Amino acid sequence: MSGARVGDPLSPAAPPSTNGAGDAARSRALESAAREFEAIFVRSLLEQSPIAGKGDAYGGMAVDAMATSVTAGRGLGLGELIRRTIEGAERRADAGHASKIDAKIDPGLKEGG
Repeated sequence: MSGARVGDPLSPAAPPSTNGAGDAARSRALESAAREFEAIFVRSLLEQSPIAGKGDAYGGMAVDAMATSVTAGRGLGLGELIRRTIEGAERRADAGHASKIDAKIDPGLKEGG
């Protein structure tokens, strides 16, 4: 990935979605990216294992097949953990942003609560 693309739902510059369809699309994109990261991570671990062989084509195919099968279905759970962590961080950031706005509207309100 060479950086954020215009309209990329995972871009930090992407405006927060205010509708359910946008939230669902963002959640699917986040899940896909997290699963892809898990597959890359598993593949890199397997490339260091004896299964990879000594740089021959069959070792590479074995690594790809093993990584695909390990991450199929629910995988190792790393992708799910990444997705939940990012979504939680986004919710906390949104809540913090909202409390700052509330404090500006009503200076009697304290940030964070």
